[in-house]
Amino acid sequence: MARRIAPGQTSFLANDVMLNAIDEHSPGSRQPEDLYVRIDDLVLDHIRRAPGIQRRQLWLSILAADFVRFRRSEFNGAVKALRDTGCITGAQ
Repeated sequence: MARRIAPGQTSFLANDVMLNAIDEHSPGSRQPEDLYVRIDDLVLDHIRRAPGIQRRQLWLSILAADFVRFRRSEFNGAVKALRDTGCITGAQ
């Protein structure tokens, strides 16, 4: 029996698969040292616009605005860094 994909899961998977393909075929086209600065700003901007937003909804919101720009792992790293530094709190 085929596994059901939850709403939004296709976007999660397609985003990372497409970024992997871009990185494989165009090495150096993305600058890893700049990613967290930009994604940090996006995370904070989305949280300011929707206080109390849950992590999954936050990621879907960022995907809608910036599809194939960041991997989910980069997003998770940015959220963790923002929590560790006290910039965000709660269940984000």
